[in-house]
Amino acid sequence: MDMNAEEIERVRTLTVSLLGRSVKNAFSMMTGMEAVVSPVETEIRPHVASGRLVASLVGWIGAWNGTGVLECTPDFACKIAEILMGDESLVLTESTLDCIAEISNIVFGTMKTDLESSVGALGLSTPTVIYGENVGMRNIGENFMVIPVSVDGHALRLKVSMMPVNPKQSRLSHFWGGHYSAPAA
Repeated sequence: MDMNAEEIERVRTLTVSLLGRSVKNAFSMMTGMEAVVSPVETEIRPHVASGRLVASLVGWIGAWNGTGVLECTPDFACKIAEILMGDESLVLTESTLDCIAEISNIVFGTMKTDLESSVGALGLSTPTVIYGENVGMRNIGENFMVIPVSVDGHALRLKVSMMPVNPKQSRLSHFWGGHYSAPAA
């Protein structure tokens, strides 16, 4: 099933809309905080964060493949952990990182589930959390759509990429940017 540019844009727009709704619901239900979603931006060049960053990455694959990233400061990560687990630490702990992984799993998992009625079944990866100083991330072959979010005065960024899977390639090839070909049957 080859996709035209209009269909790709329709799915991407739907993805952003569902992601905005998902992050609002997740923060409202899990933390009692209101998430205010700003208009989507496109990240043309890889962003290297200045300062400290906590980010949780989640991927999905099906007829469409993609990556979702939730980014925040360590201070906000600690605030989320305090609300969710009572962990009052001011430094990153295992519990703090687990909370960020769980929030990203809820946000992107809900988006994925809601999106499946339009694009078909999608498999979701386990979240991977990265953290540190001046962390940079890059997605091979596609720009991220970036959704700035404000939660109780804290900045949060959601980044998402979505592309249809080329039916002529193995689905596994999309995990390696098209560099893998399945053996002939």
